[in-house]
Amino acid sequence: MIIDKSHRGWALLTLAALFLLTISYVGYCALSPDGPRGGSLPGLAFGVLAAALMVFAGLLAARKKAPRWQVGSAAWWLKGHIWLGLLSLPVTLFHTGFRFGGMLEQGLMAIYLVVMLSGFIGLLIQQYVPRLMKVTLPEQAIFEQLPVVTRGLRETADDHVAGACGSLFVDPADEESEEYSPQRILRSFYLNTARPFLAEEVPDGSPLLNSTQSEGVFAQLGEVLPEGMLEVVREVEHAVDERRQLMSQLKLQRWLHGWLVFHVPVSISLLVLGIVHVATAVYF
Repeated sequence: MIIDKSHRGWALLTLAALFLLTISYVGYCALSPDGPRGGSLPGLAFGVLAAALMVFAGLLAARKKAPRWQVGSAAWWLKGHIWLGLLSLPVTLFHTGFRFGGMLEQGLMAIYLVVMLSGFIGLLIQQYVPRLMKVTLPEQAIFEQLPVVTRGLRETADDHVAGACGSLFVDPADEESEEYSPQRILRSFYLNTARPFLAEEVPDGSPLLNSTQSEGVFAQLGEVLPEGMLEVVREVEHAVDERRQLMSQLKLQRWLHGWLVFHVPVSISLLVLGIVHVATAVYF
């Protein structure tokens, strides 16, 4: 999600809450001769609030799994996940008094900081990757439809080349009779170089991976083919260019969504350890 003007309300609410909580913590420290402690009444209050904020942030996953859940829109939950998740950091520190107790508490805090860091990295990715895609990739497709679009490019290019050459594939015996013919040159280039590049798995080392090198390859091809075939060459080159953009989009989309593969499991482990922490604090 891109941070824009629609986040203003959540940002102001978070800042106001942080201001009030900071004043409360300063007053709590001033009235505590032994310093702030997580087991004191104010410390427990901060702990309960921190836990509630984390649970709220974790409910975003439940909201995504239940799109028909009518308690707020997905955008509302995502904004709350971001801003209240950020607010949970200072509240957690207020709960601990900026101290980290035993091994469980230290491990819990370490995982919590990892969750916050991964979330912050994900937020940065969400800010810049969509803008980068919009500027650098004019030809875009829905992420889930990339294989379908790729097959469509290949089928369209097949039709263009087959129309210009009479057929896409020929018997070896027939191919000998058209040695050095424009049809054989175009067909050979397409089957050996362009068509593999239009597959879902692009071969390593293809000269079409680099846009500048690809332009040179198609320019050389255009020099040896008659004028009547140049339109087909341009259509194939357009398909190759679009395939290259789809490859770049796939890489950026993996960045856009891949960080969740790390963020979500670590967040779940944080909630589990948080429950263990609460249980040990109550019973011991």
